Amino acid sequence: MNDNIMSTDSTTEVAEKTEKSKPTITPEHTQQAQAIAATLQEDNSEAIGQIARLIAHMGAEWVNELLAEILEIEKNGGIMTRNGKRRRTAGGAYLHLARQRVPRPQRRVIWPRKKQKKNKKQIPPFPWEERVPFVHQALKGYKGEVTVKVTLVGRPGKIIERQQLIITPVTGKPPATMPNGLPEIKDKKPVYLVYIARKQWSRVETALKDPDDKIIVQGYPFYDKQFKVISVLAQSTTTVNLQRAQREKKQQD
Repeated sequence: MNDNIMSTDSTTEVAEKTEKSKPTITPEHTQQAQAIAATLQEDNSEAIGQIARLIAHMGAEWVNELLAEILEIEKNGGIMTRNGKRRRTAGGAYLHLARQRVPRPQRRVIWPRKKQKKNKKQIPPFPWEERVPFVHQALKGYKGEVTVKVTLVGRPGKIIERQQLIITPVTGKPPATMPNGLPEIKDKKPVYLVYIARKQWSRVETALKDPDDKIIVQGYPFYDKQFKVISVLAQSTTTVNLQRAQREKKQQD
């Protein structure tokens, strides 16, 4: 996770910006927004975009202070929805408080009013079962390569220890929403096998004795043909509580 503190404008200066100002979202803003979203277990792309715009307008210090506040609120029961029927998600609570505190000119830019769309003919999603010939076409002759890293946040399963290696399964959480046009898939809770080096595991083992804490793993994924699961080789490992404590320490310094 990237906890670097960027230079920020004060809230007063932010409020003086014109209503027509547009956020300049940098890769650094996006990276930090993804880190905050992972801590909040928020995977909605629209919400992550709103967090990135918050960072661009309000600064990293402002969003990190709000994050620390929300995590404390979550430990004490969270925030209920307006009708009181359910508890807001951590990500929803974070954006709810942010929207209340951001000055009005910036609020209109961070949460712009959506233009009413004309009624268009609904196009059904692409049938998952029909993908086969097109996948063959896409893979034929492909020789490219990309850098890959995934982030897993949640409670680990059964812990298996062998020499300097820890193996534990985790179950994927279904996505909140998906962009229009993507196919609907039946298996929305894939199982991942996570491999963690003993040295990294020792840093989180005690923290995970708290049943409310969650492990955060970033690593390299690959498909294990023998077990027919996606495996992840952990490159960095921490927990939500450890990350929060580290953030609070930096703010005190």
